Amino acid sequence: MDLLRQVEELTARAVEIQEGESDRRDMELYQGRAQKLAQPATLYSRLATEAQTMRAAGIPFSAPADIKALGYRATQVLAQFEGNPKSVLEPTDEIRFAFWDRLGEVALVTDRHLREGWEAHVVRSMPHIDAGLIDVLPTVSDADRRQIAEIQSEVRLLASSAPEDPKVIEKLALLAARLRRLLETIGVEGLPADVRTFVSAMARDSATLELVTPGVSAWLREHNLTGRIQLRFGGRPR
Repeated sequence: MDLLRQVEELTARAVEIQEGESDRRDMELYQGRAQKLAQPATLYSRLATEAQTMRAAGIPFSAPADIKALGYRATQVLAQFEGNPKSVLEPTDEIRFAFWDRLGEVALVTDRHLREGWEAHVVRSMPHIDAGLIDVLPTVSDADRRQIAEIQSEVRLLASSAPEDPKVIEKLALLAARLRRLLETIGVEGLPADVRTFVSAMARDSATLELVTPGVSAWLREHNLTGRIQLRFGGRPR
């Protein structure tokens, strides 16, 4: 995302104009243009860091369709600024509409794309948790449930914005590994599919005898749960 760095450079150059090089009117106009750049430039600076961090970690994200065109315009603006600093004060209609008026909008779209890419990575990285399964499995203690809730809370905080610091990505990986080990310890990871289906249905109060396979019966006996299963009729047969 060279555009992100180009906008930073343009902003820095625009505010380096010394008072002796411009009359009062020009100085006020320069300050006005710098103020117009300030908010998107700050955002682009953050976006550039986030994009670099995610790309270095191999985390995919999509770029807005307009980003290349805006980058081309940024190059034009910089080149004109080098030759004539006053060009930023009275840009052509083409530059005004294609660059200055588009800065904020494209920054917001880029921000959204980066967050979506990061959120998708978080989902891919973290083990799936069946809340119903966690609630009813006898191998899961209250302390285990608290640990799971703490990990989920930390992950939600990390997922709230794309990472600027590579340490955030490392922390996510550590949380994923910690959760995976915990799920293995309490018997969730590696649970047979038929047992998982049955226990999940029990949590939703929708288990039927059809779900009680030989594997489920053996698992219930292994964990001394046969006496805890209560049967009842559901709705009337059709």
